[in-house]
Amino acid sequence: MSESSAAPSPAAHPNTVHPKVAHPNAAHPNTVAVASAAAAQGVTIEISEYPDGTRTAQDAATAVGCQVDQIVKSMIFEADGDLVLALTSGSNQVDGHRLAELAGAKTCGRANPDQVRATTGYAIGGVPPFGHQTPIRTWIDPHLMTFDQVWAAAGTPRHVFPIEPRELVRLTKAAIRDFTDNPQIGVGPHPKPWPSEANFDPDLLKNGDRRNVTDQYRYWTLEAIVADLDQRRHSFHVAIENWQHDFNIGTVVRNANAFMAAEIHIVGKKRWNRRGAMVTDRYQHVRHHPDIEAFQAWATTEGLPLIGIDNLPGSTPLETDPLPKECVLVFGQEGPGLSEDMRPVLDQCRSIAQFGSTRSINAGVAAGIAMHSWIQSHALDQ
Repeated sequence: MSESSAAPSPAAHPNTVHPKVAHPNAAHPNTVAVASAAAAQGVTIEISEYPDGTRTAQDAATAVGCQVDQIVKSMIFEADGDLVLALTSGSNQVDGHRLAELAGAKTCGRANPDQVRATTGYAIGGVPPFGHQTPIRTWIDPHLMTFDQVWAAAGTPRHVFPIEPRELVRLTKAAIRDFTDNPQIGVGPHPKPWPSEANFDPDLLKNGDRRNVTDQYRYWTLEAIVADLDQRRHSFHVAIENWQHDFNIGTVVRNANAFMAAEIHIVGKKRWNRRGAMVTDRYQHVRHHPDIEAFQAWATTEGLPLIGIDNLPGSTPLETDPLPKECVLVFGQEGPGLSEDMRPVLDQCRSIAQFGSTRSINAGVAAGIAMHSWIQSHALDQ
């Protein structure tokens, strides 16, 4: 189902609805595929056909006899070249900027019909929330979770099925996040007269600022925010080995933004997994080094020691051996940690005390601990 520009109308009385229930022996191949995808996960769905169509959320609500908010719109977006799915309540609109943040992308816009069909196997207006040809990252509107039952497309613009929201989350593996154009999030249009300083963005002043930024940066341009942060950045850098396209790289970058690192260095593959960064890389300076040799040469020129964070033989405890004020904190990949090639070029290495049954700690968590340790030693007294 796609979005409808029509205002919600009162739900039709159930007695006025006369659905044509799809019979298994004469079912559309798309509905068979959707039902089979649900059955594969242990769920039986009852698919109904409405000859007048359920292409828009309002059409579906009128046919079924429910509130338009109970209709699940399966909306496909392109986020930095990757397609993502936003399961949206019928009367809500998707905020592209907020969905981009969730996807860890810089840009996010509606996918075209050919992209949608190629990825899901279905045409716009009938895209189901699961059972796609290609797995697709999915988020679900929290407003849908307020109902006992919602209705979703079953593969065509005429077929829908009811489902409990929690069951839908399980089938789609969707994350429950607010990505809609919700006036309660962020701030709305700035009251006139608008400020005239160059750091303010006219579009944000006019339309409101729904970004995940602190209040001091509301309505500011991205360039102005970065310039202001540049006046206050700390003197430690963060470097990440990028050999496995590790999801945790994004989390390390997000931590680096939170603790205001001077710069982020990606060592290895230039393309890195931005999902966990939640677009915080927009506010950071990110430098790429094609290999360890180039990275080491840069650090030597800058006079910055390379401090590995890993529980390796010979490392000293982070808890008792403070980090240098000017340094590069170097993190490895989730699982293997710092590579065999990176270890010899390090000037020092710090370990993080652990007390559980394994010797493993998540790379993103380790990065946050190390950066906060630097903050405790060098930033809290400023």
